[in-house]
Amino acid sequence: MLRNEDGIRTYALRRTAVDTLKKLQTDSAFLELRASRTALAAALAIGLPAADQVPFEQDLLVRVVAALTPYFD
Repeated sequence: MLRNEDGIRTYALRRTAVDTLKKLQTDSAFLELRASRTALAAALAIGLPAADQVPFEQDLLVRVVAALTPYFD
């Protein structure tokens, strides 16, 4: 859901996914956030999001990084 691989997830839903994965405090949620961070950064680096979506993708990436730093409370 967070990586929006099918292209139908809304930005608001993806933001909620970050918050939920952070609150879970599980190994699998942690690994999903790390994988999503990598995928979002790679997509931005190659110019994959449409120009009008770039600010939202950047914001999502910053949110993921913040959720990971630190992840376990």
